Amino acid sequence: MKITVVAPSLAALALGLAASTGTWAQASGADTAVVNLPQGGDPVLPAAARKAPLHASPSGAALAAAVEAKLRATFEAADTAHSGTLSRDQAQHAGWGMVAAEFDRIDTRRTGRVSVDDILRYLRSRAASR
Repeated sequence: MKITVVAPSLAALALGLAASTGTWAQASGADTAVVNLPQGGDPVLPAAARKAPLHASPSGAALAAAVEAKLRATFEAADTAHSGTLSRDQAQHAGWGMVAAEFDRIDTRRTGRVSVDDILRYLRSRAASR
């Protein structure tokens, strides 16, 4: 079958979906077929060359805990003074552009510093408002 790309953004979405779900849609004319691939499968590689993931991806509470642990580790690496807080400049220099850009919304006490708990509280409030 021939894969037809409708728009570059749609192609990127399809590639991301294929990578995350292990499925791949192939279209030819008006018909569409969904092919199930092994997790981590790549539709371009031959089946013998595909590698299965070493472990299953977390979901639910395990995923939330993994994300929070990663956020805390990244925060600790950015907190070079080991003060438990970051300034806007520290966040920017650590590559946390979102924290720097949203700093005034995260820093609700207006101290000029944010803790990892402030960032988590902000992210949770954003998720709840969606």
